[in-house]
Amino acid sequence: MLKLAICDDDPKVVTQIRNIADQYFKDTQITSAVEIYQDGSQMLNKAGGSDIFFLDIEMPGMSGIQIAQELRASNKRAKIIFVTGYEEYQSAAFQLHAFSYLIKPFTADDIKRQLEDAIDYLHNDQETPEIFLHTVDGDVRLVPEQIIFVEYKNRKVEIHTTESKYVAVYTMKQMTELLEKFPFVSSHQNFLVNLMHVRRFTCMNVTLANGVELPMSQKRSADFRRRYQQFLYSTFFVL
Repeated sequence: MLKLAICDDDPKVVTQIRNIADQYFKDTQITSAVEIYQDGSQMLNKAGGSDIFFLDIEMPGMSGIQIAQELRASNKRAKIIFVTGYEEYQSAAFQLHAFSYLIKPFTADDIKRQLEDAIDYLHNDQETPEIFLHTVDGDVRLVPEQIIFVEYKNRKVEIHTTESKYVAVYTMKQMTELLEKFPFVSSHQNFLVNLMHVRRFTCMNVTLANGVELPMSQKRSADFRRRYQQFLYSTFFVL
């Protein structure tokens, strides 16, 4: 069963999206559960495990950006669609890997198209790729998005993940080849960064979502910027 959560402090908007979604699911014969909320913290407590979220950005209490940050900590697979009257939040939405950014006022076709695309991507995400690594403490299996960055140190690599750190006897070239199918880019000869965890960067350093700062070499900064922009546009759709 597909779970959809809608959160907006305007009751007319949540009702409008719910009615459109209900009709879409009826027409497509998709079994679904649709919940509506006007408070972000209540939605997190009751519907944090939903598959698709329609979130307003400017709301009393928790903003849509704050809600999305909380969601991403526990539900990385969910498709988050921001519905807002403002365009200036697109950069923040990029960094949270939102699925889309829909500007109000919207039409029924806009909502249906978002649902159709999000459901297609959810189906394609069913099989999560994994990589196997030989570490000094034994073999481990990791989902690429778990890896925040890789550092080459003392002829070994330190693999920093969201839960732990692993040390393995690989060269950076070998690690680059292992991760080449995923959004990892070198910011420095000794660092390989997962673009999914990048918060911001300059020509001097890269700041990650967990607050860690890594060096950026001057000769790699232009390529890093180009690859990061490609990554954003390949994972985020602006209407």
